[in-house]
Amino acid sequence: MSADTTPLEAGRPAALSIARSRGAAGSGGPRAANRWIALAVLSIGTAVFSSLAASAITGHLHAHAATAAQAATITDATVAGYHQVFWIAALVFLGTAVLAAALFRSGPLPVGGTAPAAAL
Repeated sequence: MSADTTPLEAGRPAALSIARSRGAAGSGGPRAANRWIALAVLSIGTAVFSSLAASAITGHLHAHAATAAQAATITDATVAGYHQVFWIAALVFLGTAVLAAALFRSGPLPVGGTAPAAAL
């Protein structure tokens, strides 16, 4: 990749390019790269939730266009945005919990350090 080529033009996501360049510079190697990727994922999640809140606020203000300039309506719209993001985040956590419960193995752990035949 040349100096004037962006990571996206080179066919790589920007966060991965940043993570690789930071990790290769001797600042912690792969662990540092993983931290940068995790930071990028958190940033994307924040951006998605912010967009959902903004669209809920806009929808509420459009639905109450006659009083949209009043402070009470703006406050109600903001609270509506917070509520929508809260419930979507709660559904994400619930879905993750259901998925984790489905993937966890049930029953007692094997004793003696021997793995069951099915795991081999």
